[in-house]
Amino acid sequence: MCASHGAKAPQVKAKAAERVRQAEIVEMARVYGLPREVEPAVGIREEIWRTAGAISWLGEIVAGLEQQDVIFGTTRLERSSGTGQRAGDVESSTAVREAKLNLWVEQLFRERKHFAEICAKAVALGLADREVQLAEQQGHMVAAVVLAILSDKALELSRAQLERAPEIVSRHFRLVGST
Repeated sequence: MCASHGAKAPQVKAKAAERVRQAEIVEMARVYGLPREVEPAVGIREEIWRTAGAISWLGEIVAGLEQQDVIFGTTRLERSSGTGQRAGDVESSTAVREAKLNLWVEQLFRERKHFAEICAKAVALGLADREVQLAEQQGHMVAAVVLAILSDKALELSRAQLERAPEIVSRHFRLVGST
């Protein structure tokens, strides 16, 4: 569509701007994720796991660095652009090497510090203890349901079978827990 056929019309410009905005929103959601409801304890646990994964990944990168690149190495890239004689605009980047801690090493240290902080928060909040309590409560609830089912008159279990049920149910739950 050219200017003489409506490309400069306000409604066309507004619609094009809206399409650009929608594309930007979709890209932001792809990069940063969509908001979601999450219990704080679950969020802290997920952050611990994500950070542990990042530390592993960064640890592999740092382990692959040459020893001389840990302290003296590339610390940043400087980008420049200009005009070339033949190709028009030219963009280039120059690696700046200095006696400074490598960026990958710095990022690893930042992630490790974050990991220690989030773990300390989890411990301070008693999240591990709370998870154990919840697991125990769930186990008791499941056991109670199983025993209620076994005690149901419709099954017509004998008294001897009912007396052995808790032992048998417990044994099977332990087998499930050990796999």
